[in-house]
Amino acid sequence: QMHAGLVSVSDGKSKPQPMKLILTSDSLVIQKEQLVIGNKNLEINSPDGRIRRVKVIRQRNTGLGLSIKGGSEHKLPILISRIFKDQAADLTSKLFVGDAILKVNQHSLLRCSHDEAVSELRNAGDEVLLTVRHYKAATPFLNKNDGDSSSITNPSETPTPTQVQGDEEWRSPSNPTSPTTPTILTSPTTTDNIISNNKHSADTNSISSNKIITNNLNKVNNSRNENINNDTSTIATDDDVQSNGPKVEKQWVDVVQVPLMMAYITRYIFGTDKLRPQAFEVRGINGISTGVVHCEDAAMLSQWIKHITNNIIGLTNLQMKLYNSSFPACEHVLYMGWVCEGVLNHNLPWQNWKPKFIALKGTDIYMFDTPPLNTVDWVEKASVWAVHQTMFRIIKESEYVDERQHCFLLQTAMQESRYLSVETRQELLRIENAWHRAVYNAVTRLGNKTFAVTANGRSSGLTLDWTTGFSLYDTETRDTHWRYKFSQLKGSSDDSKTKLKLHFQTEDKQIETKELECATNLQNLLFCMHAFLTAKVAAVDPQFLRKPPKTPT
Repeated sequence: QMHAGLVSVSDGKSKPQPMKLILTSDSLVIQKEQLVIGNKNLEINSPDGRIRRVKVIRQRNTGLGLSIKGGSEHKLPILISRIFKDQAADLTSKLFVGDAILKVNQHSLLRCSHDEAVSELRNAGDEVLLTVRHYKAATPFLNKNDGDSSSITNPSETPTPTQVQGDEEWRSPSNPTSPTTPTILTSPTTTDNIISNNKHSADTNSISSNKIITNNLNKVNNSRNENINNDTSTIATDDDVQSNGPKVEKQWVDVVQVPLMMAYITRYIFGTDKLRPQAFEVRGINGISTGVVHCEDAAMLSQWIKHITNNIIGLTNLQMKLYNSSFPACEHVLYMGWVCEGVLNHNLPWQNWKPKFIALKGTDIYMFDTPPLNTVDWVEKASVWAVHQTMFRIIKESEYVDERQHCFLLQTAMQESRYLSVETRQELLRIENAWHRAVYNAVTRLGNKTFAVTANGRSSGLTLDWTTGFSLYDTETRDTHWRYKFSQLKGSSDDSKTKLKLHFQTEDKQIETKELECATNLQNLLFCMHAFLTAKVAAVDPQFLRKPPKTPT
């Protein structure tokens, strides 16, 4: 559902200027009212989201000179994923990576599969009229060098490597001087075929080795763009530019468009704990920011934050589904989203806050500086901790270090602590729920864990077992000294060094205290014990049992 309204926008320093804010399913657009010359507003050489008709003259040897991805089987439109330099599509100067092909001549592609779209394009004749509309949010993910993509061409005219690499690589229209985005994760079943004249090529079903990260691009926003089948009033053609003389008029013109896929919204002044009064900012994965958006009152602020947050969560869940289609079930992503980390600066009397992207995947928690875009990022660009060896604790308001709210602490067995904050209480509860599920998965998969301890001067082993509970055995004789269920543990205490006391309740309601000395890392034992107890509590929670662990699949 689209939302629109008038707001004021500033850079955080200068006076706010009146703007229009438009929220679509996958982006947040800021528009400014400007005096424009009517015909120039139709600039068909820039991808501005309007429906356009572009005539392409097929070349004898290289065909249309473009590649496509998507299709109804992927619940995606047919998207141009590559344009080859100096070939037919490139020579029009009116087609761009990220354009969705809505029609080929008079044949609609809105419900076509990928293979059907390939067939339509190949059999469209020498002069092909493409009706397209640009999806800017798709460009960062499609606009890349697919070095392993197969080509469908005449055997005698196989493209050389320079057609897809180096200086010949297609560059983004929004930034023509910089290279396209690095290789990224793509959908496991999406193909990437180059449209050419060769109708009988043996490579028709060639599959791209790369997989697409994409957002929900198939939702056409009918409120913002006219329906292609019923109204062509917004379609720009060459004839429009050559029609009547210039006409000056006021129009709302796009100033900023922020993709919401893995974006984050914040009310805080960047890097601080200070809330902006009745204002917020949205920052995209590509670094684009809306600037500071000022609302008239608290009610308007609350509504905008609610709608934008819901769209971001929806797109993030979609991204999790795409990731999980490439990961085994035991490594599925349970949660991912933005947090801010408080970094103590000893030279200043306040915290310095830095945005971090966290994910609960499998039995580990990952922390990134920027969201992962491919499988390599998950391995090379994250700090990773096992959840059963990490403590998660929601911070009480009385313990906050500054004015940042909704804070929690991650502490590892190696004494590494991360003090983190999120924007809302609801987001904090989402993380806590996902954490409990990750701990439950980790402990049930682990089964049991034994730690070397000393009891009554003898070398022993303390075992935590998911089924039986606590048990202590002698490492020399292998005799079991005692055994208790997890439910019998009534308390514990330690000296923060090596000594640990466990207080168990017997069947006759008596308390028995067992004293142990940990031979290795006491903190590791305490955190693992806490993980087993957390998993046991979660397992007997009726609500937890009614809702089996979910992963977006």
